[in-house]
Amino acid sequence: MIHKNRTVRLITRIAVGFASVMGLSAPAFAFEPVLPDRAELRATDETPGTSAGLPSEPHVDGKGTRQAAEGTVTRSAWAIPESALTTLQILDPIREQLDADGYQTVFECKDFDCGGFDFRFALDLLPEPDMRVDLGDYRYLLAARATAQGPEYVALTISRGPATGYVHVTNVVPGLPIEPEPAQAAEDTEESSPFSPTLEISPTGGLPDLIRVLNQNSRVALDDLVFQTGSSALGEEEFESLRILGTYLRSNPGIQIVLVGHTDASGSLDNNIALSRRRAGAVLGRLAERHNVPRAQMTAEGVGFLVPRAPNATEEGRALNRRVEAVKLIGE
Repeated sequence: MIHKNRTVRLITRIAVGFASVMGLSAPAFAFEPVLPDRAELRATDETPGTSAGLPSEPHVDGKGTRQAAEGTVTRSAWAIPESALTTLQILDPIREQLDADGYQTVFECKDFDCGGFDFRFALDLLPEPDMRVDLGDYRYLLAARATAQGPEYVALTISRGPATGYVHVTNVVPGLPIEPEPAQAAEDTEESSPFSPTLEISPTGGLPDLIRVLNQNSRVALDDLVFQTGSSALGEEEFESLRILGTYLRSNPGIQIVLVGHTDASGSLDNNIALSRRRAGAVLGRLAERHNVPRAQMTAEGVGFLVPRAPNATEEGRALNRRVEAVKLIGE
């Protein structure tokens, strides 16, 4: 049964309040989607007086447009366990709710029509396991309505796992002043510290090539990492790409990246997506444990063999496809 009236939405508010008692901060102004009774609020956060960039068109050649929004930004994620509902069946009642509440659809798309890999990683979502996105089965909708303080935005991302539906809502409510972020105090570091934040200069001057590519393209492959077919284990040697990336991230605490695992085409898609996610997780762990990068700056995802960069017909091509890329989300 789907919630479709205000009375049931009041019950939802009570449930969200209970979630707050259990440790999930319940935002006061967050848009609450109509969902099946068994839906579970997994996580939520709220940031007053800030800004967000909400994708407002498909990504083409890795590029797309974002709608700037300012105010209180709330992100919430729900899971619908044991659900046979399609992403469209989950979305339709929420779209009706938005229409009834005076929102107008700004942009709507579906998985690969959105831009697939590039579009998904332009979304600022709560991380797994609270929100999971299947690159081949997700929908996105951006809606807005006018208020006295300015436009209010709701961005929906809906996806499915094997037996679970996932709903993510980013709600931006205007009207609160944007406070400047306080300057971060410089941390005292000893010159002999192995985690000195100083970024070395390349022989040709400027940033190392890996960081230059990351800043220019918002993504870079960590090509010195080695993964054998079917394995997510990293060797024990020191990888130069991780040393450079780790130094860069420690030097720039405002930057956030997604580590995206890729595989060759050996085996099923589901198994390869799981494997690629483990590979990305192994790299995240290495950066955190050996290079002292805060885990809050990193997220690990996997796309299996969906984004090859070489033919899988040869061992050389398969080796090129077994990789992890760093994708830059936030920061200059």
